[in-house]
Amino acid sequence: MSELTAVQRCKEYYENVYKNELQKLEQPHLALDECIQHFLDQRPSNGKKYSSKDRAIAFASSNFIYESAAISRSKRMSLALAKVLQYDDAIAHDQLSFLGFNVPDVLRWAIRYSKLFTRENSKLWMHLKASLNDREWDKFFYVCNELNWVLKPFQTQIDELESKLSTLNLISFFSYLSVLAYDKLQDVAQLERYQKIYHRIVLNRLKKSTSKDFAITEMSIAMSLKSDLSPIIFPTSDISSHCKNNLAYFSELIYATGELLDYEESLDWFSFDEECSYTDQPAPSVIFNTSDQGTIEWQKTNKKLRLLWNYWLKRAIDELIIRGLHDIQIGKPENHDLNQLAYIKAIRSELMLKEVYGFSDKLETDSGVKIDIFMFMLFAELNSVFFQQDYIDEFKSIYATNGSLYQSLSMLALNGLMNGMQNRFPMTWSTIEQKVDGLIGWSVSPEFPRGNKNITKTIIDSWTIDLKALSEENSHVVPRLNEKPFYKIGSYLFQFPWVVAQQNNANSAVNNLRRVGARRKNVQQETNRIEQLVGELLRQKGMNVVCGYHPKFAEGQENPGEIDVIAYADDVLLLIEVKSGYIRSSRQEAWLHKTGTLRKAAWQLRRKEASLKNALLSDSELRSRLKYQENELPPIFKSWIVDTSLEFDGKEIDGYLVTALETMIIALRDEKSFLNDFDELTADDELDVSISSLYSNSFSINEFIQVIESGKVWNELI
Repeated sequence: MSELTAVQRCKEYYENVYKNELQKLEQPHLALDECIQHFLDQRPSNGKKYSSKDRAIAFASSNFIYESAAISRSKRMSLALAKVLQYDDAIAHDQLSFLGFNVPDVLRWAIRYSKLFTRENSKLWMHLKASLNDREWDKFFYVCNELNWVLKPFQTQIDELESKLSTLNLISFFSYLSVLAYDKLQDVAQLERYQKIYHRIVLNRLKKSTSKDFAITEMSIAMSLKSDLSPIIFPTSDISSHCKNNLAYFSELIYATGELLDYEESLDWFSFDEECSYTDQPAPSVIFNTSDQGTIEWQKTNKKLRLLWNYWLKRAIDELIIRGLHDIQIGKPENHDLNQLAYIKAIRSELMLKEVYGFSDKLETDSGVKIDIFMFMLFAELNSVFFQQDYIDEFKSIYATNGSLYQSLSMLALNGLMNGMQNRFPMTWSTIEQKVDGLIGWSVSPEFPRGNKNITKTIIDSWTIDLKALSEENSHVVPRLNEKPFYKIGSYLFQFPWVVAQQNNANSAVNNLRRVGARRKNVQQETNRIEQLVGELLRQKGMNVVCGYHPKFAEGQENPGEIDVIAYADDVLLLIEVKSGYIRSSRQEAWLHKTGTLRKAAWQLRRKEASLKNALLSDSELRSRLKYQENELPPIFKSWIVDTSLEFDGKEIDGYLVTALETMIIALRDEKSFLNDFDELTADDELDVSISSLYSNSFSINEFIQVIESGKVWNELI
C-alpha cells in the first residue's frame, strides 16, 4: 500500500477528531466546532510536512462538509471556510455549490471574512456567480459588485498618476511628498488619516523601485534637490512648470489614495463587522449598520487609549521624582522644559514596556548589543522634540504670519542655514556616520558621560528600516512610517519631520518591537516575564500564586498545555491565560485578534480549566504551593484571558472574560484617579485619593473580582 499523502493524513485526522468528538458530545454541530478548532489551530502539525494549503484541502474534502444541519448550527464554520477560500483550488466546485444551496448564510460570511469577493477573477468567485441565482444570492452579488466598483475609479486614477510620476527618482519623489505633507499639518483632526495615506503612497513607490533608486550619492541627492525641491522653496522667479505639474499630480495622488483607503475601510466594515448588513435597494449606501454598537465599542477603545496616556504619564511624573530628576536642569536652560517632558515620556514608555509587555531593563537588539530600555525611548523622545521645536512649531509660526506653504518652507530652510547650517528642508538626510556623530549626545549615561558611538548606532539601527530591503521583501508585516522613522537609502538616513515630530513613541515602540519584530528571539522570554509580573501583582495582594504550571495528563490524552497563572486566596481561585501582542489600528487587525489569538485562548482555557480542577484535588505539590487545603473546588473559580490589547477588554469570548492587562494593573494598584485628564483634576482629588478608590473600604480579592467583571475601572470615563 502506498504511503498516504500529506492531504490524506490531514483529512484522516479531521475525520477522526469529528468522529471521536461526536461519540463524546453526541451533537454533530459541537463535534464539528471542536474539529474546526483543530483546523484553525493549524493541526495536525508535523514540522513543516503539512502546509496551510494541505490542511485547507483536507478539511474541505472531509465527509462532514456535507453535514448541512451541523454546519448551519456551527459557530466556527464560516471562519474555517474563510481559510479554505484563501486558495482558489482548495475546495471543489460541487462542494462549494452544495454549501451555497444548503447553508448560504454560512458561506456568505465565509466569503466576507476571506474577502473572496474582491478577487473578481477568482475561479471560485466566478463559479459561485454562475451557479447561484436565487434572490438572496443575487442581492449579495450585487452588493459585492458595487463595493468593488466604487474602488476602481480611484485605483485607476492612482495608476495614472503613478505613471506620470514614474520618471522621478526616490529622492525627488520624497521631496514632493514632504512639501505637501507640511501643507496638511494644519488639519490636526486628520493627521492620522494622512499618515496612512503617505504610508500607502510610499509603499506603492517602493514596489516599483529599481536598484538605481538606492544607489545614491551626495551628488545625486544634490541634483535631485536642484531639479525638484529647490525650485519650490527657493524659486528665482515663478515655480517651474515641471515642479508645478508634479505638485499637482501629487496633490491628486494624495486625494485619490485617501478616497481609496476610505472605501477600503468600508470593505473591512462589510467583511469583519457582524452588525454590517446590506441592501440592493436605492439608498445612500449598499451597506449599513443594524446598530451603532460596533462603532461605539471602537470609539471606547480609542478613549481608553487616550486615558491610559494620562495614567502612564502620571506614573512617570511620580517616577521622575523618585529618581531625583525633577529638580535637575536637563540640557540648555531654554530647552529644559521640553527636555524634561521628553524624560517624562521616556519613563512613561519604559514603565509601560516593562509592566505590560514584559521587557527587561535591557533591550537585546538583532546585533546582540544590549541597550537600556529607558535610553532607547529617551532617544526617540528627544528626536521628536528636536523636529517638533525646530521644524514643525517654527513652520506653523511662520505659516500663521504669511499663509503661504512655499514661502513658509523657504523661510524655515533659510532660518536653518543661518542657524548653524542646519538642514530644515521638508525632509532631512545625512550619512549614517554623520547621524551617529550628531546624536551621540543622546546616549549619555553615567557609564558613558560623553555618549557611546556603538550604542548610538545600535539605537538608530533599531529605529531604522532599509527601504531597499523592504522593496525586495514579500513580508506581510511592513513597518508603518512611525514604527521605523529612520529610512535607510544606500549609506544615507532620511527622516520626515512631519512623521517624527507627531508620533506617539510609546505606541511606535510597542509595534516596532511586537508587530514588526514579532519574530525576535526574546519575545517568548518577554511573554514569560508578563506572566511572572501578573503573578507578582496578585501575590502582593495576598494571593498564593503558581506560574507556568504543567498539569499531568494520562497517556493517550491531549496535553492541556502550560497554565500561565494560578492564584488562590479567600475561597477565590483565578486561572489566567496571558496573551501579548501589539497595538492595533484597524477593524481587520482587531477581528483577526479576536478570531485567532483570543479564540485559541478560550479554547485552551476550556481544556486547562478541566485539568486544573482535577489537579486541585490530586496534586499535593500544587495544593501546597497554593495553600489550598479544601477537599472540594473553591466556591469562586474564575478563568480569565488577560490580554495586553484593549479591543476586547471586558468582553467574553466563548464564555471566558477578556480583561486588558492595563485594566488589571489599575485595579490592583487602585489608581483609577490616574486616568483623569490633567485639567479635570481638582485640589480635592489630589488631596483625597479615596474619593476615586475602586474599593468600598480596603482591597479585597472578592471585590477585585467584581471590579474587573463590572468594568468599574472605566465606568463614568468612557
